[in-house]
Amino acid sequence: MALAGAKVDAMEVDLLKWVTGQTTSIIGGSPNTPFIGLFTTMPDEDGSGSTEVSTSGTAYARLNTYTSSKWAAPSTTTGVTSVVNNVAITFAQATASWGTVVGWGLW
Repeated sequence: MALAGAKVDAMEVDLLKWVTGQTTSIIGGSPNTPFIGLFTTMPDEDGSGSTEVSTSGTAYARLNTYTSSKWAAPSTTTGVTSVVNNVAITFAQATASWGTVVGWGLW
């Protein structure tokens, strides 16, 4: 069942704002403090089975991306709502192999 309509659209926009640390109009509380992390194995649908890049001797760490200027306001084009970053998201240089990065996650 597909959901549609102004209320669902507003919730999509506010959810994207919340996960990128922006103030929302319908989700209460403080904005989320988003972190981006990298995966060498992507999680399953239920969130299990993932492998995040090792932090042991590699200089890898999740990046705190909480600054409103780092993220554009969500926009909807042809029925798809998305948000983009305004600045490059740069991780520290690896001091040992991170493996093959196949994806990222937003916390």
